[in-house]
Amino acid sequence: MKERADTEWKFARSKLWISYFEEGGTCPPPFNIIPAPKSLYYLLYWFYKKFCGQTKAAKKEHMRTIRVSRTEAHHFL
Repeated sequence: MKERADTEWKFARSKLWISYFEEGGTCPPPFNIIPAPKSLYYLLYWFYKKFCGQTKAAKKEHMRTIRVSRTEAHHFL
């Protein structure tokens, strides 16, 4: 019985430690100075979406929908 309680306590402690780890943290501390390939992928993807992802017409439409939703929100206040 005591051995089972000890095992359950170890699993609970491990689960708690795992909950504190970051989603993006892929390397242990000495190696996390160098960007991970996943980080570089996210950075390149962000640049693509920011500068190449949409045409001017799509950007105008997006800004128009933001303005419309903002004016509708003011009507409710």
